[in-house]
Amino acid sequence: KIKLTVGGAELPAVQIDSNTYGFGASNGSSDGKTYPFVVTYVKGNGAEEEHFVWNINVPVTIDSAVQLTYTVRLNNPKTETGSYGKYDKDGSQGYEGLYTNNSATLFPVDSKGNEGASEEFNKPTVSYTVADHPATINITKKVQNSSGAATNVNATFYAAVFTDPQFTNRFGDVVELKLNGTSQVTVSVTVEAPADGSSRSYYVTETDKNGNVITGGESFGYQIGIEGSMVTVSESAPTGSVTITNKQVASGNQGGGSNGGGSTGGGSSSGSGSSSNQTVTSAQTGDNTNLLLPIAVVVIAAAALTVCLVVYRRKRS
Repeated sequence: KIKLTVGGAELPAVQIDSNTYGFGASNGSSDGKTYPFVVTYVKGNGAEEEHFVWNINVPVTIDSAVQLTYTVRLNNPKTETGSYGKYDKDGSQGYEGLYTNNSATLFPVDSKGNEGASEEFNKPTVSYTVADHPATINITKKVQNSSGAATNVNATFYAAVFTDPQFTNRFGDVVELKLNGTSQVTVSVTVEAPADGSSRSYYVTETDKNGNVITGGESFGYQIGIEGSMVTVSESAPTGSVTITNKQVASGNQGGGSNGGGSTGGGSSSGSGSSSNQTVTSAQTGDNTNLLLPIAVVVIAAAALTVCLVVYRRKRS
């Protein structure tokens, strides 16, 4: 679960040996720079010495960002009911604990081969909740063309769960709905049912990556329809479903952009605090079957996220 992108485009990966991958097209050179990007895993002692080395053998320009992403899993999760850690995607808040990596250091080299001073990156952190009475909301994203037929796309959309119908009090993190050449995807979100046997309602809507409610239209590229936006769960009915359908507008705008909108892909998008252009239908409250979710699933879902490099060398143009 590792990938490398340049300007948002994923490069092909080639396994060089058991611990090393090259990314991009090989130039056949014999100076150790056959691939534009080389990532090597170093186990060390399997603990504090474990790390990646990311060598970048080509210039990096400001208009074509380079990013290495991979998935990490939280070890030794708590089992007692409660919330643990604080989520900080890029480490800018300086939180302590539940780091996704112990350190990330850049050793820059300019186009003339001059080495610059090393630079330490911030450390992202994760958070997770162990629910006493867990419940599940299954969020399905569907994409249709302007005629209403299912259409395959490569795009990432976002949704969020709220505790109020005005979509002001968000529950948990923004949910990523990623379609890789498909017309629909379903992501399960863990919420909490009341411990006293009563029911609780949650409200789901499409947002941008920052949790701002998205309004459909030409600027977004899609009209948004939501089936079962309000989901009511309880101990006896711990599951519910929401379907968000994005229908491409007839003008041909094919979806959201990468500037914080509801999707990443071609076109542009906009976020707002209103959902006036979203069509919301009646609630779907789930079924009556009991659902036992292993705590590991909750933790893995909460802890998995992509993080940038650990150690690499870069040429700067």
